Amino acid sequence: MRKKGFKTTRRYRLTFVSENTLNSLWTLRMSRTRAWLFGAVCVAAVSALVALLLGLTPLGSILPGYMRPDQRRVQVANGLRLDSLIELQAVQTAWIGNVRAILTGEVDSVVPAENVPAVVDTLLSASAAERRFVDEWTERERYNLSVVTPVVASSMSFRAPVQTVLRRDSVGGTITRIESTRHATVSAIHSGTVLDAHLDVASGRWIVIMQHPNEFVSRYEGLKQCFVTMGQRLPTGGALGQLGSDGRLELMLWRSGLPLHFSELL
Repeated sequence: MRKKGFKTTRRYRLTFVSENTLNSLWTLRMSRTRAWLFGAVCVAAVSALVALLLGLTPLGSILPGYMRPDQRRVQVANGLRLDSLIELQAVQTAWIGNVRAILTGEVDSVVPAENVPAVVDTLLSASAAERRFVDEWTERERYNLSVVTPVVASSMSFRAPVQTVLRRDSVGGTITRIESTRHATVSAIHSGTVLDAHLDVASGRWIVIMQHPNEFVSRYEGLKQCFVTMGQRLPTGGALGQLGSDGRLELMLWRSGLPLHFSELL
């Protein structure tokens, strides 16, 4: 008669059997709890082993997705350098082989190939009219930002130095004279550093010169009040100063020391 409340425990058995004799070689018995613990220990051991292999051996540096950006840059640079060294070694090996062949008498000398057709230059020299046209085009277009440097012109975006422009005239082709409202605030046309900020004694107005990226320099003349000092960095639209009651500002722009036509950029 079965006792009340009696419960059997499930056990798992792992048996290794020889295929030749069908005899049991080794048997492992464990309960359900021990089986789960054994499986968890095995998974943890394998995970720890993989982590050690990836962290402490060079294996982690060659697997995609595990390499850091700085390590990837170093690997690429080393690969390019190795290719260059292999190519240089091949050239030097060929040169040494030629010298050895000449010194040992295998060949008398290195004879250049004969009957090699000469490359004829089919380009005619520029005529005087063509050279004159190129000079005139260069002189006319060197003030145009769209052709001074296409990459620079496409990446530089200038803003108006004042919020309200009532009138705008070009003086001498390189000076832009702007008339705005009274006491208007003058802003930087682009981010940069203040190279100079001084008071013009003759006119009693301030002059501010700024250095911008890509070798651009701007000059603002006619400020009644100045808000910046030399060496100060400003973002695009940063306040430089304030105009007087006449609201007049003279603006110039250079690149690489050459004055540029700036009136079409405002």
